[in-house]
Amino acid sequence: MLAALLLSLSAAGAAEAPLAADATKAAGAPAPLEFNNRTIVVFRTPFLSHTSSERAEAAQRRIEVLADRTSGSTVTTRAIPQGIAVEIDGASVFFVTPADVDDLGGATLQSTADDAVRALSLALREAQEQASVRHLLKAVVLSALATLIYAGVLYGIVIGNRRLSQRLSFALRAKVEKLKVAGVIAVHPRHFLAFARRLVVVSAWLLGLFATYVWLTYVLRLFPYTRPWGEQLRGHLVG
Repeated sequence: MLAALLLSLSAAGAAEAPLAADATKAAGAPAPLEFNNRTIVVFRTPFLSHTSSERAEAAQRRIEVLADRTSGSTVTTRAIPQGIAVEIDGASVFFVTPADVDDLGGATLQSTADDAVRALSLALREAQEQASVRHLLKAVVLSALATLIYAGVLYGIVIGNRRLSQRLSFALRAKVEKLKVAGVIAVHPRHFLAFARRLVVVSAWLLGLFATYVWLTYVLRLFPYTRPWGEQLRGHLVG
C-alpha cells in the first residue's frame, strides 16, 4: 500500500511539473495589445502580478471604455517609477515598462512609448472614422468606382489577349514562306505560334494579378478596420 501511494504521488508530481512549466512559459510569453485591428504595443513580461496577456486584455477593455468615437480623444504619456504610463484624456490605460522594450530591435523605453502613442492615436482616429456614416458611405462609393475601373482593366486585358493572339497568328502565317529551306518548312510555324500565345497568356495573367493586387490594396485602405491589411499589402508591393 505504501509503495502504491508513493508511486501515485510521484506520478502526480510528474504530471504537475509540465503544467507548471507551461504556466510559467505562458506568463512570460509576449502579448500584443490590439485595438481596431492595429497593434498598439507588445507586452513582453508580467507586471504587478498580471501576466502579459492579462495586461493586454485589461488595456483593451480600458481603451474601449475611454475611446471617444464622436469628438476624438487625446493620447499622452506620463513618467512613473515603473516606466511610462500611456493615458487617454488623462486616464491611465496601460504602462510601458523597461522589460517591454525590444532591445534587439534597438528600441528604448521612450521610443516604445512614443510608438504606442502614435499607434493608439491612429487607431482612435480610425475608430472615430468608422463610427461616421458619412465616411463609410464615401468609402463605399470609392470602392464601387475602383471596382468598376478594375473590372474594366480586366476586360481590357482579356480583349487585348485575344486580339494580340489573332495578330500573331496572321503575322506568322504571312511569314511561312520565309521559313522554307529548299521548298521545305524547316520549323513549322505552329511551334512559334504556340510559344507566342503562351507568352501572351502569361503576360495577361501577370497584368491581371497586378491589377487585382492594386485594387485590393486600395479598397482595403478605404475602410478603417481593414486599412492595416491594405497598408501591409502596399508595403509588400513597394518592397
